[in-house]
Amino acid sequence: MPINEKVRERLDRVKKHGWQVLDLRNCGLSTIPTEVFGYNHLRVIDLGNDSFCEEVNKNKIKSIPSEISFLTNLSKLDLSDNSISEIHEDIINLKSLQHLDLSKNKLKHLSEKVANLPGLKELNLDENPFDLLPPEIVARGVESIRNFIKELETKDYLYEVKLLIIGEGRVGKSCLTKALIDEKFKVLVQN
Repeated sequence: MPINEKVRERLDRVKKHGWQVLDLRNCGLSTIPTEVFGYNHLRVIDLGNDSFCEEVNKNKIKSIPSEISFLTNLSKLDLSDNSISEIHEDIINLKSLQHLDLSKNKLKHLSEKVANLPGLKELNLDENPFDLLPPEIVARGVESIRNFIKELETKDYLYEVKLLIIGEGRVGKSCLTKALIDEKFKVLVQN
């Protein structure tokens, strides 16, 4: 995809001055420019959108490619208000990543590996249509998200059943109940 003049200017400034922050907010991008992955000195990348931005200028990035793992010094990544529906698990190679903003996207699933990024201190996932991750858990922050995902992975068995015994009076409902509960209870069968 060809890069527009606004994006080209910002990339050139980062390259020329060795800046560690790249602001590509509201640039009308549909993918992350491949040139970005060559600047492994970057510490902050902002690819989000402002709510007041015109629709034509909004970024509409759909996925985070595997090349994101080349940015080993990245500590903050903002992809808020895009169209992201999947996160490539190579993002787990970003050991320095502390802040990840994926709010207002189209995520339905978050892998345990992404939630458990080692240095991650802030994970914003607000306003995503998750299948299993409730908004109440998302609002509590990264530790709650990690705990919830961990609980989902843990198998929990419930050895309990509810039984309703219905019948006419004096036909043996109480005896049947006692026989089910007490192993020593003897059932007398009459012919």
